[in-house]
Amino acid sequence: YKRQVVTVLLPSVAQRNEQGLPHRHLLWMSLGLVGLASVVVVTGAYFAGEWVVNLLFGAEYLAVAPLLWLYALATTLFALANVFITYQLSLGLRVGSWLALGAGIIQITAIILFHATLTQVVVVQVIVMSGLIVVLLLYELWRGRQTPKVVSVSETNRVSADRRETARGLNERGQTQAREKGAIRERDS
Repeated sequence: YKRQVVTVLLPSVAQRNEQGLPHRHLLWMSLGLVGLASVVVVTGAYFAGEWVVNLLFGAEYLAVAPLLWLYALATTLFALANVFITYQLSLGLRVGSWLALGAGIIQITAIILFHATLTQVVVVQVIVMSGLIVVLLLYELWRGRQTPKVVSVSETNRVSADRRETARGLNERGQTQAREKGAIRERDS
């Protein structure tokens, strides 16, 4: 599901950005869709983890069933981070990719340090992905404050018409002033 959202997000944002149209709502909508689908999966894994593990892998793997929802949460956080990164890439920004690379290095290092149990490994993933989401969100909010507001095409057309009218008015005043100066020079000569 996440892949379809991201597949649509990239070209849509790039096209709207190229046209000067607003596109930030596509980020929030995509995060909402991925988040909503993920809540369903995480909730299902929490309440039906044993049944899912037993169905897919058999009774011998039931020991990992309590971790299924936590792993689904880590995967959800990764999917949400991917939406942020794809949005930024569609705008030509690479900050999210670099942040993801840094998070990956931190994740590998943390798993090397904390791997005594499978629970530790999954918790490390949740912590690192949570940190990545927070940093990506803060960066996006900061960037949104730095980016000038994109106006609609109709607003742009109205402003352009106002500017043309102002320019015509200035031009007419300038011509009138030039004629008056010319008349004064002729009179004085």
